[in-house]
This record gives sequence, C-alpha cells and structure tokens, in this order.
Amino acid sequence: MEHFPILQELTESDSAVFAVIGIIIASAVSYKLREPKKCLYAALLCAAAYIICEITVNITHSYLPELIALFIGTASIGGAFGAMITAAVLAVRRKNM
Repeated sequence: MEHFPILQELTESDSAVFAVIGIIIASAVSYKLREPKKCLYAALLCAAAYIICEITVNITHSYLPELIALFIGTASIGGAFGAMITAAVLAVRRKNM
C-alpha cells in the first residue's frame, strides 16, 4: 500500500468519515440527475479526481498539498461509490416501471 497513500490512510485511520460524506453528496447529486448513464459519468469523474489526488500525494512533499489531496481524494472515492450505487438504484427503478 505504499504506492497508494490515500487508500492506506483510509484503511488505517478515521478518515472514512470523508468517504461517507462523499457517498452522501454524490448520491444526492446523482439522484437529481435522474439518468443512470449520467450517474456513471459522475462516477468516472470522481474516480479521475481520486487518481489525480493520488498522483499529487506521491509527487509533492509539502504537508498542506498532501493534506488537501488526502481530503479530496477520500471524498472522491466515496463519491464514485455513491454515484455507482445511485446509478444501480435508478436502473432498477426504471426496469420496474
């Protein structure tokens, strides 16, 4: 896990709160989109933000940018999961109608 410091921090500390915040916000935003395809695009956008933050943490050696990237990256992981969950719920609801 030394190459993925955001995932390591997520599993070793209480920063999972930021992932839960990301899940809640992404679920609310994705539910407003009302289309599973748009929700999957939102999940891809959150995953891209996570990858950028992971690269930033590995490149920079200053404390503040690493901390900001940690918070944003953790919320982005939660956002990606929240958007995917909402896309699945919207797809199931659309099938049942």
